[in-house]
Amino acid sequence: MTQSPKSWDDLRFFLHIGRAGSLTAAADKLGVSHATVFRRLGALETELGVRLFERSRAGYVLTEAGQELLQVAADIETELASATRQLDKRAAWPGGVVRLTTTDTLMHAALAPVLSAYQRQAGVQF
Repeated sequence: MTQSPKSWDDLRFFLHIGRAGSLTAAADKLGVSHATVFRRLGALETELGVRLFERSRAGYVLTEAGQELLQVAADIETELASATRQLDKRAAWPGGVVRLTTTDTLMHAALAPVLSAYQRQAGVQF
């Protein structure tokens, strides 16, 4: 019975091999050794109980199972990137209290429409 991979990092290695078609190119992209990529792929295939690539002198070609997993891994990569971007936006957003001191006339005549527009655009609360 095929299991789910326990680590995104294993899928990330697999994804790079699948895209590059070789262990050497994947290793260069990942900044690790060829042996590390080879070892991680072997561990993933053992864990899943399925062969993901056909190996030849020309490179690594995805098996049918490998093609299916590549699509899933690419989707996971996209979702993780999206979640990371959302969290980065949240972390970059300044917080705190801003106090304005002004006259009643200036507040009602000039600042209220500007602050209201800013509130709608930025999604802040007053």
